[in-house]
Amino acid sequence: MAVNADALRAAQARGWTTGVVPAPGTPPPLRLEIDDFLQDTELANLYFLAMASYMSEEAAKTPFSYFEISGIHGQPNRPWNRQPPSSEWVPNTPNGDARRYSYCSHSSLIFPTWHRAYLAQFEQGLYVHAAALAPALRAEKVLERFRIPYFDPLLPRQTSGRRYTYGIPIILTLPTVNVKRTAGGPWVPMDNPLYSYKFSNADRAQMDFRSWGNLRNPSRFTMRAYDFQRDMPNHEVLIRAFDNLYNPNVNLSSQGFSNLYRVMTDESQTWTTMSNSGRSGDLGMNSLEGFHDNLHVQISWGMPGRVDNSPRGHMANPDFAAFDPSFWLHHCNIDRLLAIWQGLKSESPESVRWWAANNRPRNDRGDTQPASFWARGPDSDLVPFVRTQAGGRDVYWKSNDLRDHRAVGYDYPETAAARRQTREPYVQALRRWANTELGWLGRINTGGDPAAVARLNDSLARNIPFFPRELYIDGDKSKPLRNTQAFIGSIHTPSNMPSHIPSNIPSNTPNSTPKQCLGRQCQVIAALSPDTRRRLRQPARPDGWTLGNGYEISGHSRGLARGTHEILQERVLDRAIPFVDLSFQTRFGHLRDLLSDDKIIQWNVTYTVDKFCLDGSFVINFFLGDFGQNVGEWVLDSNLVGQSGVFASDKSRIGPGGGCDHCRQQEQEGLVYGDTVGLTEALLVYYGSQEEVYGRRVVSLRPEVIVPFLARNLHWRIEHARGGHVPRESISSLKVGVFSEVVRLPHSVTELPRFEDRRLHHEITAGRPSGLNHGETFF
Repeated sequence: MAVNADALRAAQARGWTTGVVPAPGTPPPLRLEIDDFLQDTELANLYFLAMASYMSEEAAKTPFSYFEISGIHGQPNRPWNRQPPSSEWVPNTPNGDARRYSYCSHSSLIFPTWHRAYLAQFEQGLYVHAAALAPALRAEKVLERFRIPYFDPLLPRQTSGRRYTYGIPIILTLPTVNVKRTAGGPWVPMDNPLYSYKFSNADRAQMDFRSWGNLRNPSRFTMRAYDFQRDMPNHEVLIRAFDNLYNPNVNLSSQGFSNLYRVMTDESQTWTTMSNSGRSGDLGMNSLEGFHDNLHVQISWGMPGRVDNSPRGHMANPDFAAFDPSFWLHHCNIDRLLAIWQGLKSESPESVRWWAANNRPRNDRGDTQPASFWARGPDSDLVPFVRTQAGGRDVYWKSNDLRDHRAVGYDYPETAAARRQTREPYVQALRRWANTELGWLGRINTGGDPAAVARLNDSLARNIPFFPRELYIDGDKSKPLRNTQAFIGSIHTPSNMPSHIPSNIPSNTPNSTPKQCLGRQCQVIAALSPDTRRRLRQPARPDGWTLGNGYEISGHSRGLARGTHEILQERVLDRAIPFVDLSFQTRFGHLRDLLSDDKIIQWNVTYTVDKFCLDGSFVINFFLGDFGQNVGEWVLDSNLVGQSGVFASDKSRIGPGGGCDHCRQQEQEGLVYGDTVGLTEALLVYYGSQEEVYGRRVVSLRPEVIVPFLARNLHWRIEHARGGHVPRESISSLKVGVFSEVVRLPHSVTELPRFEDRRLHHEITAGRPSGLNHGETFF
């Protein structure tokens, strides 16, 4: 049964955030990956229409509207529904200092749960609009499964010849979509609500767009991949950038896998280190917020080829980020990863891992964070999200209220699948997911990971009626999308479909020497039984696809058999946990010459920096080998190992009279930001190719080989969110170091690796700008 929309409206009239909670005993619906979500035609159609209604100027007059809820994250920096900022976050300010409101939770221990409540509020507001539209569409039953989708950047998106590319979902690149406004009505075009949010005159009157100078369009609508020269978005560049950053089969960078693998599987990770990007004496940790920051900065990055200062998209600016529709898909994925992390640390589905105390480092470990950093705990109010009232006073949600995401009415494929299966304990099923989806095999989609191959070849082939008859990135006819859409997502890949990447962009093709040690995939496949190989390689045979110079649709969805959404849900759950048992030899045999007692040496570059050292967000690029001098094209460089994005407010917004007291307090108290980028996967590329770089080869991962190789070939450069190179020596707080560690590889896919014996190698960075010198430490 659908949730009662009248009850939600009544709650909203009181200013309460409830989420969309089904009746007791009813399993909460799934939040789906966006490319899976779009295959449920009725659901996605209702979603597009509800989003458009949510974003309307008329709706913006109410607190539970797209504009008002997005504004909680930053501008217009005024009370939301009369809710004040938390007193914990307001520093002592000089007399006469203008007070502006902000509810910011970044770089704090409540970052994950504050955003969990934020998503629940957004979903609740959107559901009310969907419920109002459902009768005209005869879609009342659709409301039973109506939840917001997420965007997972670690999934392949398109096909290019015999390999997959890791672009962004095509739906984010299209200015218009087709929708049905009534049951049985025709498909008609409308502005795509996932492409951008358009600021009304009333919106603009409340906001400060000085970050973009005299440019016109950033104050008119949100943009990703900003092209300064055209004052327009350029998603063509973004597709290439994400493929270079996240595709494990090309070039050197596949940072998302190794970073999240440490977050999920390192047993020394506590809530303190996982939850936020502040660093407090823990060498080389990754955090969920650090992964979050990377995506914020990367999805906003602009047109390459410029070396002067030019602004980027809205997602890189905390003041404006939540107005970009991709914000909500991105944060939904962050919440999904949080739910999985909690499950991995739990004994059962009901004993959700939590933090009872703040795990403050001992003094001899170097507690670098100010006292305010530790002031917020699991019982702190998550302002402005009111749960109910008692004694005439607002009762706010607290992190302890949200320890189980199902409390606000939804589930995710991985946690739901792990909970419903009976073959092994809940936590072991999630370990299986982490080892196969993020681990040393990663999502290698050319044969290495059987679950990935099965997922990619399991096709729900159908026309996608939402797409215009002719597909052009950003509506630009010079950027056509080739042939049909090849949905991939988490379960759907017509493996024999043509490419859907821009036809006029050269792909990042693999080098003639093996990249990412591609030979390992052949070894894995060779080790499988003939029957398994045949099953995994069985090509999908979709029908209903129209080929040609452009994409064509028949005017309506061909559809599947009756009950398509039930089939979709079942296949999503069936594929969420890869129940394929591979032996240690099968998984790691390609590394046998690098192992000792089932252990391998792993290498990482890590850093700390004052989060507010520059005026706004910035990114640190790490290269292994020579790189180009054009700053705007660093994200596309074949020797880019990884990026770390620092998501920070502009100084004008945190100074006296600025918008964020929380950020101002962190700046005054010297909050230390940190992140780590794995180097081992890139080193394995050089090991596999035996390419000589300045007289050195990677013949092993031992320090006597790797230290001189990295000392000569590891480079780092800083790029500001407004464009332009920032000299390393100009950032006095930046410290960059390299450490090795011994990793005991898991014998089973249901076991965890062990990270041991971390050692700094000062000789790699000593004497270099911002490099850690001999005798120096981070804390």
